[in-house]
Amino acid sequence: ENVIDGMRTDRDVLAPGWWATSDPWSAGRPTWMARALGWGVTLHLLCSDAIFVPCTVVAIEELLPPSLAVKKRVWISLRLAISFLRMLVGTLVADFVKITDLTAAACLTMNNIILPIFAFYYAGPAGRISSSRRAMHTVILAFGFFCMLFGTVSAIRDLVQTSSAERVGIFPRPDISPKCFQAYCGVHPDEKKCSQAGTYWRNGLQSRRAVNLLELLEE
Repeated sequence: ENVIDGMRTDRDVLAPGWWATSDPWSAGRPTWMARALGWGVTLHLLCSDAIFVPCTVVAIEELLPPSLAVKKRVWISLRLAISFLRMLVGTLVADFVKITDLTAAACLTMNNIILPIFAFYYAGPAGRISSSRRAMHTVILAFGFFCMLFGTVSAIRDLVQTSSAERVGIFPRPDISPKCFQAYCGVHPDEKKCSQAGTYWRNGLQSRRAVNLLELLEE
């Protein structure tokens, strides 16, 4: 999505002063190359789903008791639930990178760090290893739990912030510079917020001073 947004054109025509508004890269008209790339990504996802979704369904069915998994209503309900969950993710999550952060923190850490250590002590030669190696495994395991816990919390927080983010094309965008603010007012002299620039920058200066003070206290 970020690459496709970077391939938009006619921003100055369709949204003058787009660089001073929120989510500025969403302004403009996609080029034919961006449309082709978008269709290519969509086709790739459709082909990938034909592999990933059945594997997910089969894996969840294996976790159920055999007497329950063979029932027709369970067979139908499981597939409908997975389809509904995927639809919610696709419609509610605006930034795919954030959901990738969540899956990486919650799942990849478990698969690549935590489970291999448990598997080693369950099926490997755990009785013949030294105390230093056990200590190293303990440190790695603690690090894995630390990454999974705080990575998951951080990813969920980012998802919540993304869902409540400001709409596209709102002036001024967060952390706008004074020169950018003035340049936008030069393009849109009738903008109401341009006449309130003094109040805006005074409030912004107080906010920046508070942030700088917090950073100094943390140091």
